[in-house]
Amino acid sequence: MKEKPGKDETVAAARRDGPPEQNAGYIIFSYLLSGMLFYGVIGWLVARWTRLGFIFPVGMIAGLVLAIVLILYKYGRT
Repeated sequence: MKEKPGKDETVAAARRDGPPEQNAGYIIFSYLLSGMLFYGVIGWLVARWTRLGFIFPVGMIAGLVLAIVLILYKYGRT
């Protein structure tokens, strides 16, 4: 008789299979938002330290671009 998978096995299988399709939109949106936020904060700190104001928007754009690259890498594969 085959035993039921344990909780750890079920969680590992869910991580391996990726997120369900219904949550993909929320995950993509959170990647975009968190990328801009994280690199925007880094850009803001560097801009305050160097007194070069243009670094803040450059950091936000860099975060957005890196988030898009991550999304394409994760969801762009067939």
